[in-house]
Amino acid sequence: MDESPILIIGAGITGLVLAHALKARSIPFKLYERDSGPSDRRTGWALYLHWCLGTLRDLIPLELFDKLLSISVDPDATKRRENGTFPFFNLRTGDRTGQIPSAERLRVSREKLRTMLMDGIVIEWGKQLDKISIPLPEVITVHFKDGTSVSGKHLVGCDGSRSHVRTLLC
Repeated sequence: MDESPILIIGAGITGLVLAHALKARSIPFKLYERDSGPSDRRTGWALYLHWCLGTLRDLIPLELFDKLLSISVDPDATKRRENGTFPFFNLRTGDRTGQIPSAERLRVSREKLRTMLMDGIVIEWGKQLDKISIPLPEVITVHFKDGTSVSGKHLVGCDGSRSHVRTLLC
């Protein structure tokens, strides 16, 4: 089996979930984050988990999934299984245009979710992406602004909506 790691840029929620999924399948990876440590960035207040709950259950360790209720911003609503709908409205006319059907959902603290997902994952902090090169077929090298570089078989950009990885590749 090829031992070249999958390189993940970004230790946000997506990068951490991917890291757990790869770890569970014994696929080598390395996770890099530009922040100098876990408390550098405020991550917003809350996040609804609904349609992704089943997939999330499959991707992260069960002991972490079972802790989701403990990071809920409204655990009483979750315990009461309040699964209301999300209506959508045309903001010009005020007409209701649709809704997300009632389903299991959980509103969690983004910051606590990210912290929880860091459990058991090695993150290399302070790694700001500079450039990407492909020195050989099936080898990708990531160069960081601190002068270091690392090579792997695949690169996954989990560095947000303004992805530097995407900018460099596209």
